[in-house]
Amino acid sequence: MKEEELHFLIFAALLAPPGLLIFGRMLLRIRANGGRVLTERFGIPDLFMGFFLAGFFALGAMLSPPQSGPMPAASIMKVEEIINGAVSSLIMLSIVVGFLWARKISPTELFGIRKLSFWRAALIGVLLVAAMFPILMLSTVLTQMGMRGEAREQEVVQFFREAAGANQPLSIAAMYVMAVIVAPVVEEVIFRGYFYAVFKKWAGGFASLIFTAALFAVVHTNVAVLPSLMILAVGLTLAYEWSGSILVPIAMHATFNGMQLGMILMATSQQQVPS
Repeated sequence: MKEEELHFLIFAALLAPPGLLIFGRMLLRIRANGGRVLTERFGIPDLFMGFFLAGFFALGAMLSPPQSGPMPAASIMKVEEIINGAVSSLIMLSIVVGFLWARKISPTELFGIRKLSFWRAALIGVLLVAAMFPILMLSTVLTQMGMRGEAREQEVVQFFREAAGANQPLSIAAMYVMAVIVAPVVEEVIFRGYFYAVFKKWAGGFASLIFTAALFAVVHTNVAVLPSLMILAVGLTLAYEWSGSILVPIAMHATFNGMQLGMILMATSQQQVPS
């Protein structure tokens, strides 16, 4: 283990207890008072739709080879792929929301959008991610150390790093829109708002939490961040149950992605500063 890795592990471990305490108390409160995620309006059609969409995501993950080892330069993504991914995500979101409307279920009421103001949800999301971030970083570093050099960044992260290093504003802007706006809204509505709630009604909260967290991690098809994404998904679900508003996990997800991109930009700019 390198000295800087050891220092980082110690630093992250010292900062992790507050996050564990916060989410632990959140879990105890949910168990004592019950969660606030609504499930009463769901029926058999939603169960079939949930399994269909979950199977679709799982199949896509199976057909995509796990990302490990060095990434060939030729496989780096392009702006067009980011845009196509955003369009595909929005289409998937439209399918879920349209299905709810067809079943006369109001997404606004179901997802608790009016329970919290936008700014309050944003503040809560930022604070919760700040508490959770050391835990996620600790998990990521331990996983990378366990993989002994076989860890590989996600393609989107590699794309952003290359764009930042080459000072490509269009690519950087496209990645920020995708990671901080599109992905958090789409993934939270589908995974927490729909999958978790539907499967919670039929299998219980704990089973649904584990299943949706695992599915969320697997669809990102990157072995190095699998444990961290599982932890993140559990935290997002607990925040949703605790608050009753999908705006909180959306804010958390957006903050987490934004922090990661910001750290990459800072590291890249420091490398470009002449010594």
